[in-house]
Amino acid sequence: MGLALGILAGKGDLALTALPAAVGAAGLGTALIVARRARRRAERVRQRRPKVAATIDTLSSAVEDTEKLLRHRAEWRSVAGAGAYLAFDVLVLYVAFRAIRAHTTPTFADVLMAYIIGALGGSLPLPAGIGAVAGIGGFLILYGAAHNAAVAAAVIYGAIGMLVPLVGGGIAYLFLRREFATAASARASISSTA
Repeated sequence: MGLALGILAGKGDLALTALPAAVGAAGLGTALIVARRARRRAERVRQRRPKVAATIDTLSSAVEDTEKLLRHRAEWRSVAGAGAYLAFDVLVLYVAFRAIRAHTTPTFADVLMAYIIGALGGSLPLPAGIGAVAGIGGFLILYGAAHNAAVAAAVIYGAIGMLVPLVGGGIAYLFLRREFATAASARASISSTA
């Protein structure tokens, strides 16, 4: 809504700002209303369709847990952590434009909108998260980024998203390997003395 009202700098096209905000608000409202009535509905269909009932129960529990998380003051760090994760993830995409020295860099608000809407492509069952990368690239183009720069930034973002866990996991593996080797040798020496 900040883009639609002109509060944030960026593309102010109502179809790209107010419409996604309205769809998101309607989706949240529908999820909250449905989740409250879902448990009774799940019990009615449990005998005939146990998988459908299990899915309804899971979604209802997720909404209830989210409500509890947002209402409980002790959980503010979890909510702040989720917000920080989103901000840094979008910042990686935004900085990717700087890394390729794009002639025109979209505003942070435009990149945020393209990220949020385009990342829905990640729900498509495609390998290596290519749906999210393609969705983000496509929406960056819709929000005014140059075609080549948008695709390059989305690919760099996707590559960093795969590279960081790989490097971190590799480092953790080396530490754990050393730790497990020490534990195995200690176990071997104990069993040889026994």
